[in-house]
Amino acid sequence: MMQETLQELLKNGWRQFKKDTYSVVFTVLLLALLLGYGGYKAHQWYRVSKESKAQKLFAQALTEYEHAFAELTNGAQTVAWQDIALAFEEVTQKHQGTTYSLYAQAFEADIKARQGQLQEAITQLEGLVATMAADAPGYYFFKTKIALLTIDAQNVQVGLDQLHALTQTGNAQADTAAFFLGLYYWTHDDVAKAQEVWKFFDATQADSPWAQIVQAKLLQVA
Repeated sequence: MMQETLQELLKNGWRQFKKDTYSVVFTVLLLALLLGYGGYKAHQWYRVSKESKAQKLFAQALTEYEHAFAELTNGAQTVAWQDIALAFEEVTQKHQGTTYSLYAQAFEADIKARQGQLQEAITQLEGLVATMAADAPGYYFFKTKIALLTIDAQNVQVGLDQLHALTQTGNAQADTAAFFLGLYYWTHDDVAKAQEVWKFFDATQADSPWAQIVQAKLLQVA
């Protein structure tokens, strides 16, 4: 179910990929993650009322974010990101320690990146990851986002090294890091390196939501 959700979100967001490469794809990944988490939580009782209250406040902030995202997709030139950031900040301030507080911080970092505050976004995500267990939902997504922002911040080799390390860890989201690592080389006309990285998708990763995109790109040079 999670895989199907992610594939559908990627399909819907792909049209904007060239305009806003990392932000759009990271957003659909994060939304897929939240949907998956929501499905998981639907089979459990809320352990404390605080989690339930946090969910309601987070849902309001997320609705504002999705509306702004849709406006950008439809060609809007400006979006009131600061107001949306404050909505997520309210979640983190009022409901510290909840799962929704963690994801609110991730969206705060995403908004900082959209506003050009790359180092601030990196620092916030690094702080977030430091509080999470390695097997927590989103842990490796956030580490991948840090690597991508590091590349955007012109620390290219550092970011590439981070992505490469993420493809070697055996984590469940290693395919995401491999896709973006290969994409970097692809968009910088180093097709040989892209092909080498994307061998990751041979056989064992054939069911990855990235595999179809990789295959389509490699057919261009077959």
